Amino acid sequence: MLAIAALLLPAVSCKKTPANQVPANIPTPENEIHQTKLDFAKASSDVLTKDGEKVETIELTGGKKYLGTLSKDGKKAVKIGKYTVKAAKASAGYTYELEGLGTITIKVQSGGNYDVTADLGGGAVDVTVTEATRVNTSGNFAAAFQDWTVKSVTVNVTGDGIPAGISKTFTGCDLLEIANYVKSMNVSLNESVLEKLQGYSVTGVSLSAFGTFAIDFAGKPAFVGSYSGFNPAAGSFQYKFESFDENLLISGAADGVLTWVNGDLVLSITGNVTYNESKTYKAILGFVLAPAK
Repeated sequence: MLAIAALLLPAVSCKKTPANQVPANIPTPENEIHQTKLDFAKASSDVLTKDGEKVETIELTGGKKYLGTLSKDGKKAVKIGKYTVKAAKASAGYTYELEGLGTITIKVQSGGNYDVTADLGGGAVDVTVTEATRVNTSGNFAAAFQDWTVKSVTVNVTGDGIPAGISKTFTGCDLLEIANYVKSMNVSLNESVLEKLQGYSVTGVSLSAFGTFAIDFAGKPAFVGSYSGFNPAAGSFQYKFESFDENLLISGAADGVLTWVNGDLVLSITGNVTYNESKTYKAILGFVLAPAK
């Protein structure tokens, strides 16, 4: 099926628009000091949820969001929500209340390890965990690795059987609205395909210093995965979603590029998309982003 996100990739071409200097008004995330990604898969004992899922990782972003990777019966799932921070009562460190999941209390231990008390519904457990490896995010794009909202998106679509001139900028990013526009440009799209886009309105984009890439939606589960090969000079990388529903616009695996344009961060995604299960076209989505509050 078509990756609708791919259909939408932006007309913002990094080759045509040189990267500007980093804007001075990008705020530091309020919870930046709490950013971490804990690897429970290698913990001294299993941490379970109330549903018997094993906790693989828990990541805390600087924007008060957590992403938990869970597994059960060979299947993985991602849990996302907000977190709040409190000073730990009985020891040095912090307690994090994870919306819809439970609590973890983290103490830093010598050697880069963490002593964690996790109470995520499957019983309180004391474990020793390690932090995931951080990506080199220095340079012009150091401020890009945080949580963002979408101001607008520009969509470009080219390929065999695609009429010329499919390019438009939308306020926000509602995939159904974009797909209906593509259809109005004489591209044959099945109604059943369009129906599956209901609720896929982007509410946020996250890039983390631990290699996580996520897109949140208003009415559907987030697409969550990882990016690799980040080039600090060019702002380029590749990504792949592990938690992902195939759709007409957003590709499950594609190339991405970051640029600063007129004070805004622009994330461009370029991928090949299967058109009505028989043809392939190139879709570019250009997200103009603003820091999440």
